[in-house]
Amino acid sequence: MSNIVLAIPNRSASSQINAQLANFIHKVDEENMPDSDDYNLKVSFNYLQPVDANRNKMVKDFLKDEDNEWMLMVDNDVVPPGDILKMVDHGRKVVSGVVTIKKDGVPHPVITRKTDEGKFRRISLTEYQNEVDEEGLIEVDGAGTGCLLVHRSIFEEMSPPWFKFMYNEDGTLKLGEDFYFSQRLEEMGQPTYVSSEFVCSHYRKTDLTEFAQIVAEAENVKTKD
Repeated sequence: MSNIVLAIPNRSASSQINAQLANFIHKVDEENMPDSDDYNLKVSFNYLQPVDANRNKMVKDFLKDEDNEWMLMVDNDVVPPGDILKMVDHGRKVVSGVVTIKKDGVPHPVITRKTDEGKFRRISLTEYQNEVDEEGLIEVDGAGTGCLLVHRSIFEEMSPPWFKFMYNEDGTLKLGEDFYFSQRLEEMGQPTYVSSEFVCSHYRKTDLTEFAQIVAEAENVKTKD
């Protein structure tokens, strides 16, 4: 049996998660996992601190219990597919689900490669589609932490802090805490994979007044039709 801790670090002082994620937590070990006896799931949640501190606190707590084998970090605005626990079956120590963000109105997976200058660049959809192997995996230089599965041996081998914001001399952000972790993995010689089999939903907050207006406009279009 694989012992998995589902860790949800908030990116703000708010303790809220979206309703879809709450529903996922309720059902992940039941309806969506017919062979759920193979997976033992615990849920961890942390907020109030900056997100890098939240992540580090969750890793420390995770390592205190020697029975904890895998940590599945999921951002509070991301909802994995119902069978996400099966991602451990890939047998890779660091593997991410597919999490997308919009760039110029087009969704792009949060997956990066290193340039010759050593900077992270987001890969294109064409690169992503062309490089997925027979197992449905693509090896990358960096992946976001929106839905990231990590084996405990990685955290044990890597000295803390595991996650850290890096800043330029003028105080502007140089590197996010997620790609700081990716950089540390690269220094260890530890490959990172993304599984095309597990595609996540990514929700953004919407003002309820704006949402009501969208619904009203849609209903108005239906009436005209």
